[in-house]
Amino acid sequence: MSFSDCDKLTSVSIPSTVTDIGDCAFDGCSALKSVTIPQTVTNIGDSAFDGCDGITVKCAEGSAAHEYAIENDIDFELI
Repeated sequence: MSFSDCDKLTSVSIPSTVTDIGDCAFDGCSALKSVTIPQTVTNIGDSAFDGCDGITVKCAEGSAAHEYAIENDIDFELI
């Protein structure tokens, strides 16, 4: 499922049943400021959050989301 270019989405909490966030899943979601990603997510695709200026990823230290945030210069908050 993709939310690409959804300009009304401001925050997302990914459920723990999700293991993969696909390529460009939230690309262009310009209003998205916060996404909480559980440790169950082990893969985040290319450009998953491109165009989400000012986004903060809330995640566990050492998780795939934490590594993704660091690698892509995205602000993060450890939870």
